Parts: sequence; structure tokens; C-alpha cells
Amino acid sequence: MKLIDGEENILESKNGELILTTHRVRLDTKSLGKRKITSILLRELSSCELAHRSYPILLLIMVIGLIVAGVGGNSDAMVGGVAVAVIALIAYFLTRRQALCFASAGASLLVETKGMKPDYVKNFIDEAEIAKNKIGL
Repeated sequence: MKLIDGEENILESKNGELILTTHRVRLDTKSLGKRKITSILLRELSSCELAHRSYPILLLIMVIGLIVAGVGGNSDAMVGGVAVAVIALIAYFLTRRQALCFASAGASLLVETKGMKPDYVKNFIDEAEIAKNKIGL
């Protein structure tokens, strides 16, 4: 990324896809046969959001499976209950998602935060808000 006059990097994600500078926030994603670069100037930034999604019903299914395994009178019930519990627990962890979103009137950046610590993601939002406030808009 070529910096604007007087622009400095503030934060960058470990994979280098998300960059926050004193003037903008930019997302540069690459995948097989695709590349997308979206940049929002901080003066145009209207919101920052951290969204978390999970399916707690899967934990309830896990508990029910364990109860069936515990009170089931035979080994088939125990094996079936434990299998349901294990599958539900694995599904719960595989379907949890957390995303960071920066939005303006014209564009938005949606970043899956897989592998980023929650404090690091919150810090990204804090730093974006501080940088936007410093430019006085």
C-alpha cells in the first residue's frame, strides 16, 4: 500500500490483510482467482462493529446427549448419547464466528477475525476511533 503524504501505519493484522493508518482503513484480500481491495478514508468512516455469532442450542443438544448417555439403561444409549454430545460440541466450536466491520456511506469492510485475540480486535476499533477523532471529523 502506498501511503498518502503524512500518513503513518497504526495497526496491521498479522496476515497483513487489514491495515489501519492515520488516514484510512484498508482491507486487501486474496483468494484463488480473486483479489479485492477496499479502502475507507477515516473522514468517511461512520461505524465500527464487532459481531459475534454462535449457536448455543448446540450446547443444549450436547447436554441432552450426556443426559441420555447417563440415564440410558444400555450401552447403545450410552454410546449414542456420547456420540451426539461430541458431535454437538464440535459443531458448536466450528460454527462460532466473529467479524469486524468498518462502514461508510459507500462501502464496508467485513473481516473474519479468526485467529485474532478479542483484545486485539477491540484495540483495532479503539485505534480507528482515536485516529478518526484526531483528524477532527
